[in-house]
Amino acid sequence: MATILGLLSTAFILIPQQLCWALLLPSLVCGVLLRHRSSILLSCLFVVFFLLAQLRYPLQFPDDDFLVWVASQNQKLEVTAEVLRLQQRSGGRSQLELQILRLSEQKQAVSDTGCRMLLYLNEPVTDLWPGDRIRFRTRLRRPRLFGIPGEFHWPRHLASQEIALTGWVKSAEQLTLISRGGFSLARLVAKWREAKAHLIEGSVEQRQGIMLRALLLGEGRLLPDPVRRQLAAAGVSHLFAISGLHLGLLGLLGYRVLLGVYRRFPSLLNRQPPQRVLPLLLLPLLFLYLLVTGDAVSTRRAFCVAAIVPFLWFYRYHVNPLRLLAALALVFLLINPLLLWQPAWQLSFAGAAGILLWRPLWQDRLAGLSPLVRAPLRLLLVTAASTLATMLLVLANFHLFSPAGLLANLIALP
Repeated sequence: MATILGLLSTAFILIPQQLCWALLLPSLVCGVLLRHRSSILLSCLFVVFFLLAQLRYPLQFPDDDFLVWVASQNQKLEVTAEVLRLQQRSGGRSQLELQILRLSEQKQAVSDTGCRMLLYLNEPVTDLWPGDRIRFRTRLRRPRLFGIPGEFHWPRHLASQEIALTGWVKSAEQLTLISRGGFSLARLVAKWREAKAHLIEGSVEQRQGIMLRALLLGEGRLLPDPVRRQLAAAGVSHLFAISGLHLGLLGLLGYRVLLGVYRRFPSLLNRQPPQRVLPLLLLPLLFLYLLVTGDAVSTRRAFCVAAIVPFLWFYRYHVNPLRLLAALALVFLLINPLLLWQPAWQLSFAGAAGILLWRPLWQDRLAGLSPLVRAPLRLLLVTAASTLATMLLVLANFHLFSPAGLLANLIALP
C-alpha cells in the first residue's frame, strides 16, 4: 500500500530526491534498530517504501538533452537500429520495437545511442527478425499527451516499456537491411510463431484465422475494432488476451500427460509423489509458452506463480496464497513502477486476488454435490468472483460493463 500510494502521489506532488534520501535512510535505520516493536517497524517500512516509489517514478522517464534535441528536429534523420520485436496489427499494419544504434544527419554522424524506439509501418512486415540490423529515414518524436480530458497516458505506457521515441515510415521498402542477426532464443521463437501463423492462415478463413492467432499465439492486436467491441460486449474478451487462464490450461494438459508416464514407474512413485515433481518438470514448457505468446504482464504474473509454488511445494513450505500474490505484485512494482497504470497488471492481480478471497466461501459447500452440478457451479462462482473484483477497474479503464459475461463464460471457457 505504501508503494502504491507513493506512486499515485507523484501525480500531485513529487518530493525532491535530496529530501527523499534524507528521510529514507533514517527511517530505514530506525526500523532496523526498533524492529521488535511492530508499530514502529511498520511505520518506518511505510515511509521507506513510500519514498522508494517517489524516487523510482521519475527515473522511468528518460529526459536528457539529446532526446530533447532529437525531438526538436523538423527533418528526417537516418536511423541505424537493431530489431527487438515485430508485431502485426489490424488493418495490415505493423510496428517494430527497435534499439537505436546510431543516428546520422545528412551522412554525418550525430550520436551513438542506446535508447529504444517504436516504428510504425502502414503495411505488414514478414522478413525481419529479432537481431536484424536495419537502416531507414524518419522524423523522430517523443510520445506526448494531447490535453484531451480522460485520454490514455501514451507516454507513460511507452515509458513502462523503456521506449523513448517513435517514428513512422510508409512502407517496408524504406527499410534497408544491413545484416542478419545471429542465433538467439528470441529469433527462434519469432520464426516459429510466424510459421504457425502461416499454417493457421492457410487452414481456416480469414476471420477465424485472426481469432485463432490471438487465442493461440497472443496476437490480440490483429483483432479488428468491430470484433473487439463484439467480444467486449459479450464479456469474453479476456479469452483473447493471454493470461493465467491459458497458462493454467497448458499446465493442466502437460501435467495429465506426464502423470500417465510417471505412474508407469513404481520406483518413481515410491521415491516422490507426482504432485511434488511434475510441476517442476513443466516449467520449461510454460516458460517457452510465455515467450511464444509475447511475454504479456498477466502471463508473466501467472508464470512467476507457477515457478515459485512448485519449489515451495517440493520443500513443504506453506505460504498464504494472498501474501504470495501481494509479494509478487510488490516485486513487479519495484522493478517497473509504471505497471501500476497498466490495465493488464491491474486486472491480472485483482482477478486472482478476488478468486483467492472468495474461494473459501464455496469450496467446502460444493464438495458434497455431484460432479455434473459442481463443475458448472464452480465455474460460475469463479467467473463471478473475478468479475466482481475487476469490475471497477474495467469501468475505469474501458468504460464498459458486460453482465452477459457471467453466462457467456459458462459456454466459452470449457
